[in-house]
Amino acid sequence: MRLRTNERDHPVTDKTYRLGVLNGDGIGPEIVPASVRILDAAVAASGSSIAWEELPLGRSAIDTHGTAVPEETLAALAEVDAWLLGRVGCPVEYRWIPWRRLQRWVRSRLRPVPA
Repeated sequence: MRLRTNERDHPVTDKTYRLGVLNGDGIGPEIVPASVRILDAAVAASGSSIAWEELPLGRSAIDTHGTAVPEETLAALAEVDAWLLGRVGCPVEYRWIPWRRLQRWVRSRLRPVPA
């Protein structure tokens, strides 16, 4: 990673960040792509970039994988630098085990980000 400064003497890196994107359900598929475009523009202004990895979660995962939180999604979330999560809701019969695992996973991996 090369470090340099921009016109305001702020550090700028040439790093590519790996981010998972989970569109979710409901309004998620409408707002998450807009958030992706905003983040791409902001990160590009710093000289870095984002490699997005779309991951199944929620109703779309149930339709394609038979579960709301597929194992491949949990494994991928452990490997990426960060992730963007849209609104998620799914039928009651799919909620208890995978959602509890995801909730525990989220709580155990929250890290503060300097402003």
